[in-house]
This record gives sequence, structure tokens and C-alpha cells, in this order.
Amino acid sequence: MQQRAEGHQLVDAPVRRVTVLEDRAQVQRSARLSLKAGRHLLEVERVTPLAVDRSLRGGLDGPSGRLVDLGLRRTSTVAATRPWLQQELELRREQFRREMLTHQNELELAQGERGRLRQVRGFVLQHICQQAGRGVERSEEWRRDLAQVEQELRLTMEREEGSRQAVEDVQQRMDRLGERLSAALTPTVCYWATLRAVVDVESAGEYEVSWEYLVPCALWRPAHQAELQGEMLCWSLLGTVWQNTGEDWREVELRLSTERPTLGAELPLLEEDLLKLRPKSDEEKRTIEVSSREEEIEAISPGMDAEARVGVVPGVDDGGEVRVFELARSVSIPSDGRAHLVTLDSFESETRLDRVCFPELAESVLLRSQQRNSAAKPLLAGPVRLIQNGGFTGRTQIPFVAPGEPFALGWGSQDELQVVRRSGQSREEKTLTRRVCHNIWTKVYLSNTGATPRQVTVMERIPVSEVEQVQITLSKETTEGHRRTGDGHLVWELSLEAGTQREIHLQYQVDTHRKVVWR
Repeated sequence: MQQRAEGHQLVDAPVRRVTVLEDRAQVQRSARLSLKAGRHLLEVERVTPLAVDRSLRGGLDGPSGRLVDLGLRRTSTVAATRPWLQQELELRREQFRREMLTHQNELELAQGERGRLRQVRGFVLQHICQQAGRGVERSEEWRRDLAQVEQELRLTMEREEGSRQAVEDVQQRMDRLGERLSAALTPTVCYWATLRAVVDVESAGEYEVSWEYLVPCALWRPAHQAELQGEMLCWSLLGTVWQNTGEDWREVELRLSTERPTLGAELPLLEEDLLKLRPKSDEEKRTIEVSSREEEIEAISPGMDAEARVGVVPGVDDGGEVRVFELARSVSIPSDGRAHLVTLDSFESETRLDRVCFPELAESVLLRSQQRNSAAKPLLAGPVRLIQNGGFTGRTQIPFVAPGEPFALGWGSQDELQVVRRSGQSREEKTLTRRVCHNIWTKVYLSNTGATPRQVTVMERIPVSEVEQVQITLSKETTEGHRRTGDGHLVWELSLEAGTQREIHLQYQVDTHRKVVWR
């Protein structure tokens, strides 16, 4: 602490605690001081200029005193040029110029030598032609002369290319040196802010002064790491923190929160839409138009309010409730804009492994693990880093998982199991019943090229009709042994012996009235 004037003190108040939100951070600074009775002006210099003025808060804790005023003042200074660095760079540039001149002279000499040798080679060839025309036979001598000239020419061209490369290298170094020299000659402007606090102290003693403020350019997102060890899954909930606020956070208490302070309690309501009725046209009376659509089936997590799934704002999916994660020990996050991983929570859970195949999505068999969230807190939606057998396997992602909720992970394809899927359809019109029948078939071929038997779960789907004019019937040609779910999924539990193949045949009919137009 440095004394500037009576009642005026420069305070060393480092960052003690940081709460990182989705798009900003709340920073807390504090200092413990020994103050005498009276009014004191306390200042903290070299604070980030990005601090939000309206968010500034403060406090005074001690025997007897009160905080009178808080403020934030921004200043800037122009850093002078560095003449010593300029002289050093100018000297190096002069050295580069002399080196450049030397290489250029060598290049010109090599180019002149190359031209002279080419003339010599021409004279030698002309002499050989003249002697051969006169009937003189000196093959060995002519071959030796040409080889000597060609060797000298090749060496000269290599020397010329080396000189040219040296000239280009020196030129690039001179360009980079020019950029450094330009930066050294350009004055730089430094910005920072100063925190101010005016306190009234009635009795001398030890006091703790604190400042809190919000800063942008800081955010966090959840990440996960899953390690498969036999029948156990070791899970780590991580937090990825980025910050480029202009001040380093050294040995701070870090908290990661999903709170959104700028949002209200509810999302704005939609505007009213005016609906109008009109009579159907003749074409609409003659036809019924239907279309196929994809529909995602969602299930509410255990212990989670159904209304929490409504109106989710993009960002961290916290299930509609603010989640706060506080680290057990202090960490340091530099202001470099890079990603920094911190561990928030971890647990171990028993898992059940099986092999599943969804041929419509991917022609491969995947290793799947099913487990429960054994942690006391939920798993936030985010990417998952997969580790198996001590090595990196790949990446996946998970949605929001409540405590105690089961969830599944995919661990990549199994190379010894191959899958091929073929599909097609045909159309048949029935004149008497005035109906149209669409025959749709799918064939899935599976083979096990490994040395051990494998159990594989294969899942296909058929459409589910929502109108009475469209009827869907499963054909008898469909492979038996399947289990049908209520949402249109057919599941086969297959056992593939080593070196064997299996075929699954799925066929169903979509029977529609002739007035139905199926898109």
C-alpha cells in the first residue's frame, strides 16, 4: 500500500472471486486495510476498462464505518517509442542490406557463367558436327568434352539457384524486420480504469473493502469426459472458460453459473394471429393431401417440471433452473481468449454394454453404453470426450440429464460387423375398391467377420398414420422375431455367430384412397 496524500491511499485489491455467466463475468476485488478514524479515499489502479459502470457495487466490513461513495474512472496513456530498439533494428537492417548485395552479386556472376557455358556447349557441338562431316571419328574425346561442359553447367545452375533462394530469404527477413521497425516507431495507447471508494471511519481498526462489477468478454460452456473401464463408467463434468477481459484472474475462487441476469422471468408472449374461414375449392373437395414428416419423441426427465422444457433460450441448457458450480480450490485463468478446462464434478456408474444398429441412419453397428447419472447435480447439455482402453476414442454429445436419469452413449462402430441396407417401393392401383396401395420394402444384411459371437439389436421403423383415409399394414414377408413399439419402431434381437450372415426383411403397405395425394 502506498500513501499518496492524507486520507488518500492506493490499495492493492487483487481479484478474489469470479462468477462466470453465459456471456459475462462478475468480478469481486477486496483488500484488508488498517484505517484511522476519518474520511479516506481509496483507489485501485490498473483495472480493466471494460468494467460496466452501472454494475459497480461495494462494501465495507469493520468495527465502525460506512461506505460513502463508489466510482470508476477511465484513463489512457500513450506509450513513447523506444529509440534503443529503433537503433538496434536499423543496424540489423543495414546488415541485411549488405548480405543482400553479396547474394545478388553472386547471382549475377552465376547467371553470366551459365550463359558462357551454354555458348561453350554450342561451340563444342558445332565442332563435333564439322569433324563428323569430314569423316573424323573421335567419339570418346567428344563424349568426354561434352560431359565436362555439362557438369560445369549443372554446378553453375545449382549455384545460381542457391543464390536466388538466399536473396529471397534475406528479402523475407527484411520485410519482417520492417514490420517490427514500424511497430516500434508507432506509439501505443494503453487504457485502464481506476476503482474509487470513499469511506468514513469512526474508530481505527482493521477493515475489509470490496468492489464488485460486471465485465464482458468472458463466458463458459459445459463439457464432459467419459472413460469406460470394463463395466464401470468414470464421468467428469468439466467447464470450459474463455476470458479476454484485459486482467488476469490469479488464484481466484471460481464459480460457474447458468443465470441470465439480463432476461426477465418469462419469455415475451407471441402476438395474436387472426384466423379466417373460407369455403373449400373444387380441387380441395376432390382430393385429400397428406404428407410424411419426421417427429422427435421427447420424454421429460425424472424430477423435472414439464414447463421447464418450454421457452428454452439458446445457451447453456440448465433445465429451466439456475445451476451454480463452485470449484473446490482456487484456479488461475489468464486473459488470453483461449479455452481453459476446469473440473466441476465426477462420479462412477455401472453401465450395460450392447451393440445396436440403426441401418436407416448409418450402415454400421455401434457399441452403446447405458448408465445413470449418479451425481447429485444434473449433467448439462454439451460435448463429451470419449476414452476407452486408455486412449481417445472420439467425441459425442448429450442432452440435459437430471440426477438419477438413465442416458446412453455411443462408442463408435464395430469393425468386425458389417451392415448393408437396400430399400425400394412399388405402386399398385385397385380399380374395384378405388384405392392405391404403396408396397415399401427394406432389406438389411449383417455379417460377423470376427472370431467371437456377437449380440446385435437392429431397429427399423414404419410410418404411423394419423388419418383414417391412410392405412398401414405390416406384411407377412417381414422377418419374424421382432418387437414392435407404439411409436412405429421394429426391434430385432439377433445372435451372430463368428463368420455367419443374417438377413432382415421388412415390408409394409400404405393403403390410401384414390382421393388422397401423398407427398
